Amino acid sequence: MLKLFLLILFVIYIYYVIRKKRKIKQNTNDLQLDELVKCENCGIYFSKKKAIRYKNLFFCSKKCKKQYEDKVGR
Repeated sequence: MLKLFLLILFVIYIYYVIRKKRKIKQNTNDLQLDELVKCENCGIYFSKKKAIRYKNLFFCSKKCKKQYEDKVGR
């Protein structure tokens, strides 16, 4: 009787461990890594989603874009 009880506990434990691993795997698949780009003016890396684009260049802020335009000439 004790062996049967221990076997049932073991099966329940394995079930929960497998279920937990599946949940963790699903959560990591949901995460999407964002690409980082370098600001042409100040050189910092930041999220491409937040970038300000100008002629295939990326800038971290309007201020950096303006400084780059002034430096290079439009």
